[in-house]
Amino acid sequence: MYEGVAKATCCVAKNKMNVKKKGNAGEHAFSRFLETHGLSAHRNTMSGGSIWKGDIANTFDATIEVKTVKKINLQEAWRQVEKDSAEARNMPVLAIHFDRMPEGEWLIVTHSNDWIDTLLKEKGDVKTTKEKSWVVKKAIESLKSALKELEG
Repeated sequence: MYEGVAKATCCVAKNKMNVKKKGNAGEHAFSRFLETHGLSAHRNTMSGGSIWKGDIANTFDATIEVKTVKKINLQEAWRQVEKDSAEARNMPVLAIHFDRMPEGEWLIVTHSNDWIDTLLKEKGDVKTTKEKSWVVKKAIESLKSALKELEG
């Protein structure tokens, strides 16, 4: 009886180590992927315990969570990176490498507003959705102020 428990415990411990090694390897691979595309990034050894939230420390203001998996609970993974990015006040990015995907290929998940901002910047439109919403908010405030002056 105890021998079976020991074997099961051994296998669980070994599996956890394999998962951790696989995760670390995925984080290294993704940071190399970014570096080969000219972006400054490296694996965050503290993974959320330092000033950088997420798995990859970078210079482009993003919280990056890397998942190297067979399958994924996307909502759970997204909640994690979204929470960390809210604390860091930057863009959430979920980088996923599924088993059997070609090496160097990643599925990237980001928030729709951040994706639109990226497209607008590429297009040359300097105002991001956050900046545009600020401009609209200020315009509304100015209009309200002007109405009060006209009414008073």
